[in-house]
Amino acid sequence: MTVNLTFESVVAFAKEAAAEKPEGYIYINPSGQVASPGGITCDYWDDSKDAPSCIVGVILHKAGVSATNITEGRSAFASSYLARKAEGGVITISDKAATFLFDVQMRQDVGVPWSKAIEASVAETERLHA
Repeated sequence: MTVNLTFESVVAFAKEAAAEKPEGYIYINPSGQVASPGGITCDYWDDSKDAPSCIVGVILHKAGVSATNITEGRSAFASSYLARKAEGGVITISDKAATFLFDVQMRQDVGVPWSKAIEASVAETERLHA
């Protein structure tokens, strides 16, 4: 089954993901590294919890992308991961949705709390796709 990712759907899933975390949640990867201005490597899937890890992994899982397909991405940049999954027929994705996912991942990886990263990424995506 191909999962269709639109800007509206990925933003809705992102907001849902942030609401499930404590206020001001800053990403911690499965290795225990806390996202910070120097940046970290996120991981889409946490094997120890058998659950999505970073914001992109959580969004993809909420959208219906299988755990198998998420784990195949592991820690790739959102842009390269999404391109591979689109080429493989796993997803279809709008340019606007791809921009948002790339931007929100970058903000997460430098320590921006999820709720603020989503807000800023929505604004930046809207600006870029005006």
